[in-house]
Amino acid sequence: MRTPPQRSDSQTLRLVCLFLAVAIAGCTTGPQRGPVEIDGATQVDPQTLSLDLPSCHGDPEITVQDETDTEIRIEVVSTVHTNGDACADVIEATLEQPLGDREVIDSTSGDSLQIQVQGS
Repeated sequence: MRTPPQRSDSQTLRLVCLFLAVAIAGCTTGPQRGPVEIDGATQVDPQTLSLDLPSCHGDPEITVQDETDTEIRIEVVSTVHTNGDACADVIEATLEQPLGDREVIDSTSGDSLQIQVQGS
């Protein structure tokens, strides 16, 4: 009866590294499309907000814009690439009524946005 050949420590280490590399490569995902948090908001005019997003060339779109007398809730969907592009998307939201003193809420994070006024 023949005994199976023994693997050296370096061969075992190479096999483990190869296994891990294949496992990691299989788990990485490409660009993800979904709701993104709004990074900032600027009031361009009484009925227009410019929204800064964490995506780059992500083809953003406003999917929810609910307005009441006291608040505006906005959700933006975009594609986020994992390649670290150094840019940010911007999208404009046209309001039904002037912003006034209404609170603007990012529907994705639930956070109230600090609104900058363009030119200030």
